[in-house]
Amino acid sequence: YELTSRIKALSSSAKPALLFATDRQALGVQGLEPGLREKLQARYELQDLELDSLDLSSSVPEGVSAALLMGPQSRVSEKTVYHLDQYLLRGGSVLIALDVKRVTMRSFMATSADAGLGDFLKHRGLSIRHALVFDAQSQPVQVSMPAGAFMMQHIINYPPILRATGLNRAHPVTKGLDALVLPFAGPVEASTRSAAGTAETLVRSSPYSWTKEGDPPVLSMDPFDFPPPTKADPKGPFGVAAVVVDSFPPFMKEAPRELEARPAKGAKAPKTVRPVSKGLAAPLKPGRLALVGTSKFMGQDFAAPASNILFF
Repeated sequence: YELTSRIKALSSSAKPALLFATDRQALGVQGLEPGLREKLQARYELQDLELDSLDLSSSVPEGVSAALLMGPQSRVSEKTVYHLDQYLLRGGSVLIALDVKRVTMRSFMATSADAGLGDFLKHRGLSIRHALVFDAQSQPVQVSMPAGAFMMQHIINYPPILRATGLNRAHPVTKGLDALVLPFAGPVEASTRSAAGTAETLVRSSPYSWTKEGDPPVLSMDPFDFPPPTKADPKGPFGVAAVVVDSFPPFMKEAPRELEARPAKGAKAPKTVRPVSKGLAAPLKPGRLALVGTSKFMGQDFAAPASNILFF
């Protein structure tokens, strides 16, 4: 991988671009794991762009090889969805990595999170459940715990951090990998409505995995008091990453309307204005949409193993 990557970098006259959509505090270039960022910069021009800041008559810039939306912290705007939709209609490649729970490691608590992309993903043949996958085949982690005047270091298996070996050996992205480490992943499913399209699960949890029914507003993630699965808990394997390639009709029939600048107090309410461009009403070519059930696999919060970097 290292040798072929360097050869490609040296032989390429112009680097292709990767666009990181930073809407709603999503992961940008500087938020990437340093080793990954270095490897990507050798082959790509890395760009940050908030899609919500684009005029509706604009679009994802030409020459972008792929657009990535990783871990938005709240519901993205209609304009962000519109620009992603239009880019896919032009045959673009999009990676969306979503966190279904907001996990605080200091208190080991998880609360619900929703980026508002469920309908958009469903339209494209993908879905993610608002639950976490836990797995007995997990990644050992080091946890500090006070013991009198000292801090004791404990190495424990932590079910919310998956060590996934159920990789799609037929797909070029995953066929050469041994395992991936995916912290706090949600279950992902893929399907396609077109005979010409393809839908593939790339990564699955182990047969020893489980989830919890429902979506409790607060969930304890204490590694020293983590409950084992019950008989009633849904059992795995579960998909945690998938990709769909297809020519879908546009998700949004027309571009969203924007509000003009908010008027001063006492003035008339703002009027809605139509965008200059109506955008594409049909796909120009098949687009590729990948969904990963966590954004934590490539951020700086966790040290990414080499296999995660290769997967990315």
